[in-house]
Amino acid sequence: MSASKTISENVQAEALALARRIQSTIISNTLTCARWEQHIAECRKYRFQAAMIPPAWVKVTAEALRGTGIRTASFVDFPYGTMTSASKAYETARLVEAGVEEIDLMPNVGFLLSGMEREYADDIAGVVKAAGPVHVKTMLELPLLNEAQKLSAVALSVEAGVAFLKNASGGVVGIATPDQIAFLRRLAPPHVRVKASGGIKTAQQVRDLVVAGGRAPESRLKPVLTVTPRSRDSESATGTHCAFLPHCGSSPASKTLRLTSVASRRPASSCIDAAPRQPHPRPVARSPSESSRRSAWSAAPGSAAAARKVQSAAESCSGR
Repeated sequence: MSASKTISENVQAEALALARRIQSTIISNTLTCARWEQHIAECRKYRFQAAMIPPAWVKVTAEALRGTGIRTASFVDFPYGTMTSASKAYETARLVEAGVEEIDLMPNVGFLLSGMEREYADDIAGVVKAAGPVHVKTMLELPLLNEAQKLSAVALSVEAGVAFLKNASGGVVGIATPDQIAFLRRLAPPHVRVKASGGIKTAQQVRDLVVAGGRAPESRLKPVLTVTPRSRDSESATGTHCAFLPHCGSSPASKTLRLTSVASRRPASSCIDAAPRQPHPRPVARSPSESSRRSAWSAAPGSAAAARKVQSAAESCSGR
C-alpha cells in the first residue's frame, strides 16, 4: 500500500470522526423547503452527529433522518431566553411529541445577572422535566458572566438536571475556546457532558475542543467550507469535509487517538416519549415596531390555525 493511499485513508477516517462530533446548524427565519432539503442531504452525506433546525421543522426532519443514526436537534427560546417558564416547558413537550432528540435551551440569563438564582434554576428544570428522556443542553453564555456567575450557572444547571453544558449560544456571544470547555469539564459531574459552540470553522479547532473535553461542536456548514480548496463552491455548500483536513496544519494520523479522549461518554438516548400535554399559556402579541423584531404568536382568535399552517407547510416539504 502506497504512503499516499495510507494518508488518504487516514484523512477520510478522521473526517468521519470529526463529522460525528458536529451538529450541522441552520437557524433562519427565511428557511425554505429547498434549503431544508439541502441541509438534510448535507447531514446525510457527511454523517454529522445531528441536524440542528428550527422547531417548526422538527417533525419533517425526524422523519427524514429516521434510521440514519443522525439525530434531530432543535432549540427552545433562542436567542433571548425571555419566554415564560411555562411557555418553554410547553414548547419542549410539543417538540418531544414531534420527534426531537436533543434540545438546546436558552435560560433566562437576566435572572442570573439579577441574583435570581432560584428562578434561573426553576426555568431550566421545567424544560428538563417536560423533555423527559430527551437531552437538554443549557446555553450558559459564559462570555457575558463574571467568574462567580459562571460557577453559579454551572451548578444551577446541573442541579436542574441538564444532560449537557454548552459554553454559549454561538459566535455572536463569543468564540468557543479550549479553556472554556476545560473549565466546564472540570466542574461538571461525570454524567453531564459538554458541548462547544461559537465560531468553530476549522478541523483544528474541533480537535482542540475535543481534547479539552467537548463533544459535538456546533458549526454552521458554510464557514467550515471556507477552508476547502478554492475550486470548491463554498456558497453552494457542496464541498467535501474530507478536503479541508490536510490544510489545517496537523497530521490526521497523529491526532486519531486524541479524538476519543473525551472525559464523559454517556450513551445518547434514542427513546422519545411524549410528555403530558400542558395548558398553553396565552402569549402576548408584540408590536412590529419593537426593536427585537422577534415574531410572536398573537393571542387573537385564529393564531392556532396560523400555527397549523406553518407546520403544514413544513411537512409538505417531505412529500415533494
